[in-house]
Amino acid sequence: MKNRSSIWRMIVAIGFAALFASCSDGEMKLAPAPVITAPEPVVISFIATPDTIKPGEATELSYKVEGATKIEIASAPDAKFQFHAEFEELEGSTKVTDMTSTTTFILTASNTIMVPEGSVNADENTPAEDGEEKKDAVNLGKMGQIPDELLLPEPNLVPTTATVTATITVTVLQSGEVTADITAEKTAINLGESTIIRWVVTPDTASASVRGVSGSDSLDIEAEEGCMGDAVTEGVIAGCSTVTPTETTTYTVEGTTDNGGHASASVTVEVINNLSATIKAEGEEGTHEVTNFGMMIISYVVSPKEALATVTADKTVECTPPLPENADLSGSDGMGETQCVVNENTRFTLTATLGDREATSTVLVTLRMGQIADAQFTADPWAFEGEKVTVVVDPDVVPGSARGAISEIKIGG
Repeated sequence: MKNRSSIWRMIVAIGFAALFASCSDGEMKLAPAPVITAPEPVVISFIATPDTIKPGEATELSYKVEGATKIEIASAPDAKFQFHAEFEELEGSTKVTDMTSTTTFILTASNTIMVPEGSVNADENTPAEDGEEKKDAVNLGKMGQIPDELLLPEPNLVPTTATVTATITVTVLQSGEVTADITAEKTAINLGESTIIRWVVTPDTASASVRGVSGSDSLDIEAEEGCMGDAVTEGVIAGCSTVTPTETTTYTVEGTTDNGGHASASVTVEVINNLSATIKAEGEEGTHEVTNFGMMIISYVVSPKEALATVTADKTVECTPPLPENADLSGSDGMGETQCVVNENTRFTLTATLGDREATSTVLVTLRMGQIADAQFTADPWAFEGEKVTVVVDPDVVPGSARGAISEIKIGG
């Protein structure tokens, strides 16, 4: 109570000095109450020992402060590891255990004092402008008179606080290798279509970022909710996003740890404007001619490589390996081949399918029969009547024929 009376007497004395200095026409008005602020405390030191630890290890936070009535130490609001403690001593320390990730700690030192109500907010005590009477001014009467209005009860005291902060970061070294993986639900899409990319980074104490690059343009990719599907998300950093690139784009995920660990992975999503298919017989497009039950190589290419390939023949053929049907050629860059034997003119058709789009290509294989130019006959020069003899025919096949064929042999006397 004695302290409160002393403060009030001081305020009254200051007020009288201001009042008498501002007299006008023999009357005085109450001057604004002085603004009183709490002195700011001083943080002398705030350290962590050690400031670099392994997961699960402990560190000790030490501090020394002057002029504070309250001290708090807490982890940053966005930190994975949460900590909070309050202290009354101006110097001390606290042990922090079980840290799993790098954390910034904030020391807050506050100094609170009690002041008369109305002396805290300067805006409420702004003097009236010249010629303007402040509405709540107290009329003190003639010079030298002390009106009853000054004989007030002791004022209510309210707190005012000054606060300062200091920070320290404790680095938690991550153990184990950093791994990163990223996939695309579809690696080839038509212009205007979308696909989902998913990424995973370990350990879960690492940080992850994803970026898409197409040509000279790049874009940071933010994770979305509800698109991870059946992917494992526990113990890892997992994310996903639906993307709609307008041109072929490479998406890269990078994982880093505080101790310098790093890993990255990429996936490319091809944006398709054209779908194509090409089929050839012995390297020829359009038409290819073979002779006498011809054997040839049928080769085919689809673009993009993610398109499915189907090859059909309009006649019976023998092919090794069999003609493909909705085959995925992405593992061979969209290319394939087979060896076929035809017995008659045959048309081969390649169909490339991607989504609801198709592209086709055909090649016609024509068969040309060979002719025997000369033939050598070998047999015994004589035989008894009715005796069987063996005649060996050695045809001379026209060059280019696959093999000779004897359709008829006539024996004359």
